[in-house]
Order: sequence, then C-alpha cells, then structure tokens
Amino acid sequence: MDRDTLPTFFEVHEYEGLISLPIVEHAVQASGLSVHEVEEVALASGFLPKRYQRNRKLFSVADHLRLHRSYVALVGCGGLGGYVAEMLARCGVGHLICIDPDCFVEHNLNRQRFCTISSLGRPKVKVIAEALRDINPSTVVFPHVEAFHIDRAADLLGPADIVIDALDSIESRSELAAASRALGRPFVHGAIGGWYGQFGLQAPDSNALHQWLDDSRGKAGIEEQLGNPSFVPPLVAAIQAAATVRILLGREDVEWGKVFFSDLQRMSFDSGIL
Repeated sequence: MDRDTLPTFFEVHEYEGLISLPIVEHAVQASGLSVHEVEEVALASGFLPKRYQRNRKLFSVADHLRLHRSYVALVGCGGLGGYVAEMLARCGVGHLICIDPDCFVEHNLNRQRFCTISSLGRPKVKVIAEALRDINPSTVVFPHVEAFHIDRAADLLGPADIVIDALDSIESRSELAAASRALGRPFVHGAIGGWYGQFGLQAPDSNALHQWLDDSRGKAGIEEQLGNPSFVPPLVAAIQAAATVRILLGREDVEWGKVFFSDLQRMSFDSGIL
C-alpha cells in the first residue's frame, strides 16, 4: 500500500465518513507512512479520523485538514502551556513547536498539567511530547529545551502560523510580542496569578500588546506574591486555545487588540481595548 492507494483503502473501511484508529494503524503498518501522513491523506480524501467525531458539527473536514497542516509555536510549557498543548492536540493541530528550558519540579505538582511524580526532574517539553503521542499521535511535536531569546526568534518561530505566549516573565513576553510582530505572526497572550487571569490578541501587523507589555517592564508579576492555584491555568489556557483555533481557521470575528481579565474569587470578567 502506498499514498496513492490509501484513499481507496479508506473508502472500503470508512463508516459514516469516519476512519477508526485501528484502520489508521493498519494503514501506517502497510504503507510505512507516519500517523500524521496517513491522517493527512484521510482528511484530504474527505474522511475524518474517528477521534474527532464529536467535533464534526463544529468543524468541517476541510477545517480539520487546515488544523492538521498548521504550525503553532508555544513558548512556555508550564502552568498555561501544558494545558494549551493538550487542548490543541485534541483539536487536531498538526504541529506544535514547544519551547521551554525547565524541568518539572515538586512545586509544579499543584497546577501543571503534565507534572507528575514520575516526571519530576525531566524536561517539560520532552514530557509533553511523549504524553501527546499517546493522546494524538497525529500531532507532531518539536520540543526545544531552551529559553526563548530574541536572537533565536526566526529559527524557533519561523515555521509557525501563530505564536502563543505562556511565559512567566513580563520582559520575555514583551520580547516575544515584538518578535511575533517582526515575523508577521498573530500573537496570543495569556497570564495567570492567584485567582486572576488575563488574555489578549495581537494582530500580525500590530504592536499593541508589545507596547502594553513593554510599559509593564520592571513590575513584578502578581504570581510571585499570590502563586497559582490549580483551576486558573486551564481557564486561561482554554481561552488561548479557542482563540488559536479560530485564528487558524480564518474566522472573521477575531477581536484583535482587546484584553480580557478574569477574577475567579469574585467570579467577574472584564475586557478592555489596547
């Protein structure tokens, strides 16, 4: 079996337009292609991998193919980043560039998605890459065990269609926003601290979030005083993931240049214009 005969194979084995994981695995073994390559052929032929069955009324097969072919750079793979990575993989984003220099440590256990007793001491991006292979083997993860630096921006972020900020430093966030603008990439910002979260979007040709973050340089983040409970990161990460999917799919109602704030202690939500 080769790439050219896969569509016929899927026609024989599809059920209600869906291709099950055992059929995908059989195609991988018979063709020598990767899961990612096999599922690209399935999507391009109009068949949906069964893992996305509950998404089919929200996203078309063409939408899934677009997500499958997309590249997302995720900078920071801790409290926010782990949840964002998982959500995007479960949605079918095909390529994740994961950038983080750190290993999991004991105080990450209270909130970070992939921090477990067995993962302590291991690089976060490598743990995430292994975990996502078990969640969605069609998502290709490029793990970079390094901190983001502006002089590496083109190499690290160049392939990406969109850049996600899951960092914990205002200075690094400001540099990442500037690099995204210089490369012409949409920038999805998120931050957490205590009961609070914030989220914002910067258009590819905008400098709004970079300027807003740059104005905050030298100010300590509230996470240093308040910490981060387990329930705040997945909330902000879900908003980042949803915005990322909408941008990748070319939705026209993206609210560029806005920031959103959440306060889970008072259960209040607010927004503003940059």
